[in-house]
Parts: sequence; C-alpha cells; structure tokens
Amino acid sequence: SLNAKTGMFTKRMKDIHSDPVLRAQRIAAIK
Repeated sequence: SLNAKTGMFTKRMKDIHSDPVLRAQRIAAIK
C-alpha cells in the first residue's frame, strides 16, 4: 500500500537525518 511505502521511506529519512555523523562517515568512506 502507499501508506506502507511512505512510512518506510519516512523512517529511513529520519534515521539518516538523526545520525549526521554516521552519514558523514559514509560519505567520507565513499570518497
């Protein structure tokens, strides 16, 4: 259902934005 997809997407975005350090490390590892 659309709500299920939106919920998963929102949760993933919240997880990324709630952990900027992990996100920065991941970006640094790619470069």
